[in-house]
Amino acid sequence: MAHRESTRAHVYKWVFGLNFLMILFIFAEPTAKRILESVWQRGHFVYVATASLDLHAFFGFGFLGLFAAQIALGFRARAKGGRPKSGTRHRRLGRTFAYVILPLFILGGAWVIIDRAFLLGTARSTLFHQHRAFVVIEMLHVLGLIAYFAVRGVRTIRRKDIEGHVDSMLGLFLSAGLLATIRLLYAIIWATIGENPLSISGTYLLAVAVTFVELVVVFGLAGRLTNNRTPLWVFAGSTIVMAVLGLPLYSVWDTPVL
Repeated sequence: MAHRESTRAHVYKWVFGLNFLMILFIFAEPTAKRILESVWQRGHFVYVATASLDLHAFFGFGFLGLFAAQIALGFRARAKGGRPKSGTRHRRLGRTFAYVILPLFILGGAWVIIDRAFLLGTARSTLFHQHRAFVVIEMLHVLGLIAYFAVRGVRTIRRKDIEGHVDSMLGLFLSAGLLATIRLLYAIIWATIGENPLSISGTYLLAVAVTFVELVVVFGLAGRLTNNRTPLWVFAGSTIVMAVLGLPLYSVWDTPVL
């Protein structure tokens, strides 16, 4: 039993750590450009700076930093047998994250979607210039997944289901990193085959598939696959329903703007 818990902890630490570094790597360049040169830029792509994007980035890095601290405190408390001091810090930080940072992150995400999809104009928007209506749905899908795993995380910890809580936080973190996964896929495709044959929507669906496989593999390695059948069904099922019902609004391939 102790060996299984140790293996599970190592698997989750690696997954959290690697995804944390991936997100930092993906968003480091545009953030540094914004801070040092007052412009949002990645490579030769220059993004229109708006207050909504600035605020979303601010809450995003707050989310990332606080989440990393939470994970570190949680694993430290478990490693030391759940000492009262470590557990208290983890719980206090968890309440701040759940009731302050996460709602602000979700609201900020909703604002940046509305602002850049409908107020900025498709001609000036990098993300929403193609299949705008469906990309909006996709971004709301991301926020919905984050909210689902957050609610599940709160419910499991109230039932004192520690393992279920950690599983939910993993789902939340990987869902929040979907945009970073999209950027990573673009980078890999550009570096290997050149132009991306997929549309933005197609790349998003590929990112969801990659994340789903990652969740299945991680839960399997940790011996938690059976315990997470429902969230996996929610993750996959919501994506399939969205993709099927939204067929008139998008193409998987890089076709002219609809």
